[in-house]
Amino acid sequence: MKTRNDFSSKDAYLEYTRSLDFLKNYSIEGKTAKQIQEEMLIDEDLLHYVEKALEVLKEKNKMRGIDMIYLVDQYVIEDEDYEDWLNSMEHQ
Repeated sequence: MKTRNDFSSKDAYLEYTRSLDFLKNYSIEGKTAKQIQEEMLIDEDLLHYVEKALEVLKEKNKMRGIDMIYLVDQYVIEDEDYEDWLNSMEHQ
């Protein structure tokens, strides 16, 4: 498994962290939410979603990067939908 040091730029490493190879092989087991956020290059503003997802994934014994990114994305979408709904209600 490659690390940030294997890449000449942050963008190249970001692209790698979104590859199926990385996501299937990256293990979140034994890591803190902050470590996962940094190693997977998940936006720092989404750290609270990583923390939330980590607890859920530990319970389900799903410890791969692909499980983490899927759940974080799901939380972001749910929150954006809720915010859009709130905004639409305020403008009626």
